[in-house]
Amino acid sequence: MVIHYYKPNNKREKDRIQFLLDKELNLNIPFAIVEINDSTNQTDMCFDFDYNLGMPESGVYIRTGYNEYLLFNNTRYQQKPLRQVEEVLPIKVKIHFADSSGFSHRELISQVYEFSRLYWKGLKQRSQPVTTIYAKLIADYSAHFSENLPDNKTVNNTPW
Repeated sequence: MVIHYYKPNNKREKDRIQFLLDKELNLNIPFAIVEINDSTNQTDMCFDFDYNLGMPESGVYIRTGYNEYLLFNNTRYQQKPLRQVEEVLPIKVKIHFADSSGFSHRELISQVYEFSRLYWKGLKQRSQPVTTIYAKLIADYSAHFSENLPDNKTVNNTPW
């Protein structure tokens, strides 16, 4: 099981997930947590020397530390694009518990990239994957209610 998380996790959260899987759901399955954050820090940048010092192609990632990567999600899909490329800051991806669970870092990063292309509200690729965008949409929506979300047609049929 792969969990996309919007913030750094701690040991207590990992232990709660493990307890839920093992004890509550009686599932003995491996899991990895992929922490996904917008990179708003301009020092976390890379440039493509073969492309006027512009952004690397969309989907390129580099390792920046132990289990940490920068993933470039922009509108540059070709080596030499014909149109202007929108300069979008990369996202930071940090992978937890994947090595002990048998997950490939390459596959997890590829999954984050592919999920960024599934945004149903428009045709343009987002830097964040839908797994974190939709979770934020649901959180923003549910913040307007003091209790659980209402059980109605709109809530049940909205493709979050």
